[in-house]
Amino acid sequence: MAHPCQFSCVDLRRVHLSSADRGRGFTLVELLTVIVIIAILAAILIPVVGRVRANARQTKALSNLRQISVAAQLWSGENHGRVVPCFLPSEGIASSLRNWTGLLAPYLGRAGTKDFADAGEMPVYASVLEPDRFGYGYNYAYLSWPKRTSKPWVYMNEVVSPANTLMIASSRNGTDTSGSFDSWRSYIRPPGLSLTDYVVDFSFDGRATVLWLDGHVSLETEVVLMADQSLWDLL
Repeated sequence: MAHPCQFSCVDLRRVHLSSADRGRGFTLVELLTVIVIIAILAAILIPVVGRVRANARQTKALSNLRQISVAAQLWSGENHGRVVPCFLPSEGIASSLRNWTGLLAPYLGRAGTKDFADAGEMPVYASVLEPDRFGYGYNYAYLSWPKRTSKPWVYMNEVVSPANTLMIASSRNGTDTSGSFDSWRSYIRPPGLSLTDYVVDFSFDGRATVLWLDGHVSLETEVVLMADQSLWDLL
C-alpha cells in the first residue's frame, strides 16, 4: 500500500515544476522568432495599407471631379451652351469668384457673393493631398481667355470631340510648395510651355485625375497627357 505522503509529494513536485515553467519567460530563440514574424507581417501589411490609402485618395479626387462636372453642365445649360470660363490669369487667384470655381460654387451648395477665405469653404475643390488649398486647374489656354481675344465664349457644340478634350485636372504649384490656400491658381499650363508654376499634378501613383469636357473622368499618365497637344485643343 502506498504511503500517504507519496501522492502529496508528487503533487508538490508538479506544482513546483509548473511554477518554474511559468516563471522562466521566453528563450532567445522564441523572442527572435516572434520578432521575425512581426517583421514579416509588417512588410506585408504596410504596403497594403499604403495602397488602400492611395486608392482612397484617387477615389476622392475623381469623385470631386464628377461633382464639378455636374456643376459645369448645369452652368452650361443655363448659359446657352457655353463652356464655363476661367477668365484672365490675374483673376484666377484662390479667393476670386471670377473664375470657374466661383461660377460653379452656387451649383455645389455655396451661396453668397463673398470671396473664398479658405479651401474648407469648398471641400469639393480641395486637394486630397494638401487640403489647405484647392487641387484642380482649368485648361485655360484653349477653353477660356486666350480664345476670348477673338471670340467671347467657347460653346460646347463647337468642340470637335468633348470626350477627348481636357477640361480640368489635378494641379500643383511647382514654384510654391507651401500648400497654402494662396499658392493655388485656377488654371494649368498646357503642353509646350516651359513655365513650371501652375501645372498638372501627377502625384496619384504617377497619374493625374482628369475631367474631360464631355463629363467623364479618368486617371492619366504624364506620357499620355502632356505628349498629345490635341487632348488640350480640339477646337
